[in-house]
Amino acid sequence: MAENDIITRTVSPNKAKKSINHAMLKRRPIFLWGPPGIGKSDIVRQITDDLEKSLLIDIRLSLWEPTDIKGIPYFDSNTGTMVWAPPGELPSEELAKKYKNIVLLLDEMNSAAP
Repeated sequence: MAENDIITRTVSPNKAKKSINHAMLKRRPIFLWGPPGIGKSDIVRQITDDLEKSLLIDIRLSLWEPTDIKGIPYFDSNTGTMVWAPPGELPSEELAKKYKNIVLLLDEMNSAAP
């Protein structure tokens, strides 16, 4: 098998949950692929609820524009440069310090703006 080949498989919700938990322990990103309505978001929500001091940020990318993701540039008069104001949906450093685990669910990627 070539190095860039992608292996796909179908798994049960329980097996998916176990695999996702394993990947999260190793701080690895996860990509869930499947038709609408099979419970992908629900599995992520359940896992987040089971984690200690956790926050789920559920972003429906089909409803976002590219500037929503990157933020909006503004002039910082203190530094004399343009900086990006981060999206309000993402946690600030102050908020992030309150949680042991933050799960970012980027849902509906297939219909997101390019």
